[in-house]
Amino acid sequence: MKKEKIMQIAQELFLKKGFSNVPVEEITKAVGISKGSFYTYFNSKDNLLKEIASSSIDAIKTELIMKSKKTADPVQVLDNFLKTNINLSKKYISGIAIAVRELSFADVKNNELSTLIDDKIRDTLKDLIVSLKGNCSQEDILLLWGIMLSVWIQSGIEGKRINTKKLATKIWIGIGDEQI
Repeated sequence: MKKEKIMQIAQELFLKKGFSNVPVEEITKAVGISKGSFYTYFNSKDNLLKEIASSSIDAIKTELIMKSKKTADPVQVLDNFLKTNINLSKKYISGIAIAVRELSFADVKNNELSTLIDDKIRDTLKDLIVSLKGNCSQEDILLLWGIMLSVWIQSGIEGKRINTKKLATKIWIGIGDEQI
């Protein structure tokens, strides 16, 4: 419970002020714990940022997998995937924005965070694609990743509406083994 509270408060502070501008002391003061208590849960502020990014992606993956198992129709699964991404983009865009912003200005040591995020997203997309057609190529992952990123930007940041059914059909034509 305390670990989640630290992560929540830290995420809010990082979003408002930027990762580099928030010392551990400010996080602990806002949470109402000692600095030593912070280090019981996280060995560094960098580790905390990795945990925030990792838990956000894990929550997204769990929700996506749950929703994709509700139907056997691949276009419907992809439609659900897109709708879920739209909803998740609104919920998690701040956490993702923090990670992306910090990676853009990060030292080389945060390359580890970039790799973690990259691996988790690839694994999530691969699992989804394999569930749809039984196999997965790097091109399939790249196609779905690009579309997913575009959906997050257009819906989560720009607030645009997306025709998910039409887009799901186009994705399936792109990654599916058969034409629709």
